[in-house]
Amino acid sequence: MSYIFFASALMVALAAPGAQESPTVAENTDSEIVVMAQLLDNTRVEWRAGERKGKRILKKCKVTRSSGDAEIDAIVCKSVEACVQLIPLKAKKDVNLDPFFQCAEEKRMALLNELYDQRNAM
Repeated sequence: MSYIFFASALMVALAAPGAQESPTVAENTDSEIVVMAQLLDNTRVEWRAGERKGKRILKKCKVTRSSGDAEIDAIVCKSVEACVQLIPLKAKKDVNLDPFFQCAEEKRMALLNELYDQRNAM
């Protein structure tokens, strides 16, 4: 839904008198981060948590569908690894994993922004 709104707003802006023929630096920057986020959203991983010395750890994280960008692919596993300790050690099937998923999503976005900043600092 937000993409439809964005596209509509963009069409209105382009149709406005005095609209620029070529994209501005800000529009290119916005486009780049959007593309990176789409690549990240399309990445799939298979992961498994375990326990070592009474702590929750990430035992396995394997990319099963790549974005085509190894650095973007790595973000998914890094975010799971950063938040896996939020999964209770004796987790049952009905355990609330919302804190884990919220943490992983926040970490994913933070890592994506860091990667974006690194690439644009060059």
